[in-house]
Amino acid sequence: MRSMNLRNKIIVYSVVVLLLNLIIIGVISYRIASATIYAGIVETNKSIAEQTVDNIDFVLQGIERETINAFEGVDFNQYLETAANDDTIVRNKTELSRIIKQFTNVTDNVEQVYVVGKQGQVYSNKISGENVRLDEAGFRTLLEQGDGRFQWAYIVMENEAVSRKLISLSRAIYDSNGLYNGFVVALLKERTFANFYPDAQTKMMMLVDRENRIVSANDPAQIGQLMPETFAVPSGVHEIRSLRQETFVVSTIESRYTGWKLYIATPYQDVFQVFLTDRTELAFFTLLCLLLFTGIIVFAANRLLAPFHQLNEAVDSINRSAAAPAADIPPYALRSGILGRIHLKTKLAFVLMACIVTPVVMLMMLSYSFTQSLVEKKMIEVITINAQQTMKRMTSYTANLERTVYYFYYDDPFISALGGGVPASELYPALDKTVANAMNQKTDIAYIDIYNADMQRLYTSKKRSERFMYPAVSPESIEKNAWQDTYRDQYKDDLITFGRKIGDMRSGRIIGYIFITLKEKELAKLYSGMRTERNEFFVINSSSRIMSHANKHKIGELLEPGLASYIDPLAYEGKAVRDAQDSEVISYADIGISGWKLVNVGSLRSAKESMEKIWLYDLLVLLASVLSIGIFVIRYTGRIGKPINQLTNQVVRLAEQYVGDYEQARVAGDEIEQLRSNVYLMISKIDTLIKEVYEIRLKKNEAELKQKEAELITLQSQINPHFLYNTLEVIRWKAAFQIGGDNEVSDLVATLSEYFRLSLSQGRRTITLAEELEHVNRYIKIMSHRYRDKIEFKCETSAAALTCIVPKITLQPIVENALYHGIKLRSGKGTIAIDAAVERDELRITVSDDGIGMDDERLARLQAHIAKPEAMGSDYGNGGYGLQNIQQRIAMLYGSQYGLAIASAANEGTSVTIRMRAKAASLANGNDGDGKDGGNAGENG
Repeated sequence: MRSMNLRNKIIVYSVVVLLLNLIIIGVISYRIASATIYAGIVETNKSIAEQTVDNIDFVLQGIERETINAFEGVDFNQYLETAANDDTIVRNKTELSRIIKQFTNVTDNVEQVYVVGKQGQVYSNKISGENVRLDEAGFRTLLEQGDGRFQWAYIVMENEAVSRKLISLSRAIYDSNGLYNGFVVALLKERTFANFYPDAQTKMMMLVDRENRIVSANDPAQIGQLMPETFAVPSGVHEIRSLRQETFVVSTIESRYTGWKLYIATPYQDVFQVFLTDRTELAFFTLLCLLLFTGIIVFAANRLLAPFHQLNEAVDSINRSAAAPAADIPPYALRSGILGRIHLKTKLAFVLMACIVTPVVMLMMLSYSFTQSLVEKKMIEVITINAQQTMKRMTSYTANLERTVYYFYYDDPFISALGGGVPASELYPALDKTVANAMNQKTDIAYIDIYNADMQRLYTSKKRSERFMYPAVSPESIEKNAWQDTYRDQYKDDLITFGRKIGDMRSGRIIGYIFITLKEKELAKLYSGMRTERNEFFVINSSSRIMSHANKHKIGELLEPGLASYIDPLAYEGKAVRDAQDSEVISYADIGISGWKLVNVGSLRSAKESMEKIWLYDLLVLLASVLSIGIFVIRYTGRIGKPINQLTNQVVRLAEQYVGDYEQARVAGDEIEQLRSNVYLMISKIDTLIKEVYEIRLKKNEAELKQKEAELITLQSQINPHFLYNTLEVIRWKAAFQIGGDNEVSDLVATLSEYFRLSLSQGRRTITLAEELEHVNRYIKIMSHRYRDKIEFKCETSAAALTCIVPKITLQPIVENALYHGIKLRSGKGTIAIDAAVERDELRITVSDDGIGMDDERLARLQAHIAKPEAMGSDYGNGGYGLQNIQQRIAMLYGSQYGLAIASAANEGTSVTIRMRAKAASLANGNDGDGKDGGNAGENG
């Protein structure tokens, strides 16, 4: 992290904090959503299990009650005694078969009844049933535990063709001495409870007996198998279990009636799976938000730190040159506007808080929405299932109630009396006996009225005022709508009456009608246990008039139009959600063939209250998250702003220390603006000082140069060129005359004369390279007289190089150094070579020798001495002075980028390369470039 720049640090830290907060909020949201899903499944399981067990117990209790009522007066021992002849056996079978058949017709859920004696006698309502082998010993053991009461069991009924697994209700038969004589067993239909179970594809339901054998299930393939150990959870407990690589929430409830357990297993899908499958658009939106705000963080970091980049560019541009002119400094522009005046720490804190807190808030809102949809979905599911289970019980109850008419169909005396086959004096006792028997079996019946085929009342179970009876109906209306509207009797009890026709099964003609009346509160008992403050049940007829309601004042009223609009009178069942104040779930279904509908209005207010708690919890988590993020951002931005402020103060102190008249900039802006303004102001001041020092040095060098030129002019004025040349010519002539012709002395004097002439060059400061080389040749010729056979001189130049102008006396000092410090000190003859060429716009002249050279230390000292900008003529000696003089003159004429480069190696030699701008003599117009013509300097003496 230390090697990272500020921009990357801000981005990395911000993104890390963002991810950490999203992960924390995501985990919390995951836990909330998971707990919500689990709680919803548990609530649904619990509701379904309780309703289903209640419905199963309700059916089983009804079957047991009907079985007791049907067989209470039957003496089975007379059919189990050893018959005297075959006629007796046939008569017994016929009579017992009729009794059993009447019972199975009345009790719709019973498929077959067996009467089995201890000697192996078998009686049944079906002839094929007499061939069935039943475990008499097993039943005896079971019934001995029952103390003479009915016992529910699960049996396997087998014969030569089929093996069937059925639920049975059995009871022992005792003889007159109280000894066991056999048993009677009623076998339920295989799909008796199928209507009570939900779809097997959404939930698994298994009814398990005390031996852990599945006696009923919504998956028929499981019936008869042992309960999977994986699902074995205690009663009233809800746990997550796995089966066949699937995860389920398993709930168990025990029946208080049979002692059997009902297991319900609902597939449990992890919230991530739900989120990624059912909420793919939300998952995509979450990822998009993360990428979007990461991009915003990157953009904000670049935007906030853009002034730093501008400042760095300004400093870099200055560092790239030794002394940058004012024009090379990037212009400073103060950022205007409100944002420009806010401190960097504040801006950075605001941006980071916005970029981090905003997606966190969005994620929490997304999580809240997701959780709310799950809660409402589960609440709707619970409400719907409760309504469905209640409707199933209601349907079962009304169907069982309507089957009461079968008691009369199989009562021959009753049929004969109603059909006119008995005298009028015997009619009432016959009807009274059958009605009393039916009302004893159906204790919830309040009145039974019997009419003949002409709708004349023949019998009523209890006298009551005609004003408080159900209205008169016609036979046709009974066929269309058997259930009459609810009415109130003299005791202010709400009553419900339904009518059925009675026919003679032998002749097929209608012989009368029966009207059965029950109290409305008996019907209300079926749903009153499910009624809560926010879950309301009631019954309506086809005209949307309320027939049964917990609030008795509403009975007989029309259903409010707003609610009735959600109920389709032609639909068998339906469901709708009304977005009222509490968002109600409306479920309805037909009650059997009564023409009535059971309506359930369930409020989602409890779901809203749960979401309010979750919202409060989310708000507390958000506040804690914002607080932690705020602390981090404040500390982090403080760490960023502190070094910037320190740097600004250091810049000011540095400027005040080294810049005399520096005055700190006062800018209404953030820390970066303060730093930028002070750095730019200091740069401007430093640049001014550099220019001032540069101009002072330039003026000083020009003054020194003018002083040297004045000294040279004075020297030149003291030495009249014509007088010097005439004197040297007299010496040369005298030497030639005395010796008798040209000789070495005269030649040397002539060479010296030419050397002086070239050195003076008519007062010019610059000459052509050709003239400079001629001057060097004269010097070499003079030195050759002194150091005979010691010097070999070579010169290779291009034609373009010869026409270039150079400062006067540039090469001679270098050649002199090569001679005195290189060639002279070596043994034997040495070579001095000059190479000159023009490369692009640059003239390169190299003077090399093969003398003794220099070691690295001496070479370094010489190079440092030449590069010194101080006054010339330091303590390095004549050789160093000459080279330094040449370096300074070239720099002044062409710029500091031109000058000398020296390379040397001990005992190998030295080379000096001169670089200067290539300028041909034709462009110089015959002068030295400063407007000073030296042509007359030596002519007037």
